[in-house]
Amino acid sequence: MDKNFRTILHLMIFSAIGLLTIGNPSDLYGQRRASTGAEEKDHGQEEHHEIDPARFFEEMEEELTRIEAEWDRRREEINEHFQEWEADVERRRDREGRDFDEQGSRVERQHMERRRELELRALKIDEDFARRNHELMKQEHEERQELEAEFRALDESAHQAGSERRRSEIDRHFAEWEAEQEERRVEEGEDFDEEFYELEREHMERRRELEVSQMELDEELHAEHMELDQQGLPESRERHARRDLERREERAREEMEADFRELEEEWAKEADEFRRNRDEQNHGLDEEWADDTGHGEEDEDDGWGGSDEDDEEGPWSSGPNSVRLVVASNDGDEVVVNIEIAESDPINGWGMLIDYDKDDLQFIQFIPGGFIGGTFIPIHAENETGVRVGAGQIGNQGMSEGDGVLGRIKLQIIGSLPTWISISDLQLKGDLENEPNPVSDRTEIDR
Repeated sequence: MDKNFRTILHLMIFSAIGLLTIGNPSDLYGQRRASTGAEEKDHGQEEHHEIDPARFFEEMEEELTRIEAEWDRRREEINEHFQEWEADVERRRDREGRDFDEQGSRVERQHMERRRELELRALKIDEDFARRNHELMKQEHEERQELEAEFRALDESAHQAGSERRRSEIDRHFAEWEAEQEERRVEEGEDFDEEFYELEREHMERRRELEVSQMELDEELHAEHMELDQQGLPESRERHARRDLERREERAREEMEADFRELEEEWAKEADEFRRNRDEQNHGLDEEWADDTGHGEEDEDDGWGGSDEDDEEGPWSSGPNSVRLVVASNDGDEVVVNIEIAESDPINGWGMLIDYDKDDLQFIQFIPGGFIGGTFIPIHAENETGVRVGAGQIGNQGMSEGDGVLGRIKLQIIGSLPTWISISDLQLKGDLENEPNPVSDRTEIDR
């Protein structure tokens, strides 16, 4: 009974030893990978485990070294337990003498040797799997790093191409504006407003400089974001760094927007001041022109107002947004035509094509009227059929409605009279409830 009991006891001991594990190395690696960004509860406390990506494989190598040492210790432990069993059998043999059960001992030994062999094989499987898993993880990491580098290179290339296109567009828009101004200079000749051109060109250059600065700011911020992405900081540190960068980015963009607003405000003031000065100059010229007795008594008011016939007619209208041409004066050499509007919806801009026979009439000057208030930019451009005129308000300075004069055009009579003038392509900008309504098909100009 004692012999059998001891045999069973040894088997139980070594079975228990076989059940003791040091942990599956693959599980250790799985836990290591899962620890990045994972939350665990320890003694009722939540702890956020973070692994620096730059340190990940360094720690993996350290973990593999530790596990290899554990494997060696486990191998020594298996052999030591077998040796202890052998020593215990020898002690029993000496103590029991001829009563020692040699046959039972041989059966037990076969079992113990087989168990030791299986335990060493199990350990070898853990070792092989862990090392293969380690190499696979290294390979995966390296390949993903290469892939991420290619993605970054692709994104950077696209960003660089976008920056180049943006810079090219900035230069192209400025070149197109200069080409347009040069075309106007050729078409208008002596009537081209060089002073306003120089003023507007200065504004356009300043705006181009701001747009380039904004583009450079975007490139700088993009580079800082890319650098932060490549640093591989732990999540909490990256979150704080990203928040600081976003704050600096927000401040920089607010300052840039303020610079743009300041530029537009300065341009509005400069354009308004220029317009007032030009209006004063034109008013002085108009007074001189009106004081010239050669113009006749019918236009002694200001040389630009309506005729006596218009005054006799009283208010006129053909419905909402009615627009007509009225000959304000005609001295045989020059003719002044008013562009009048009646029952206008709220507007802050307008444009139209004034058509006329270019064999009889030649464009001299366009002067905006006082119907639209605030600061605005008058425009005019001659074409094959006449001249396109208009005015657009700068910014949101309120709208005008009702009756008034949109503008006046001065034409040189170079052919024979009678001749004609008409409106086409009438456009109004604002809160329109009704369509633009050009009243007169053709307005006759006669002696």
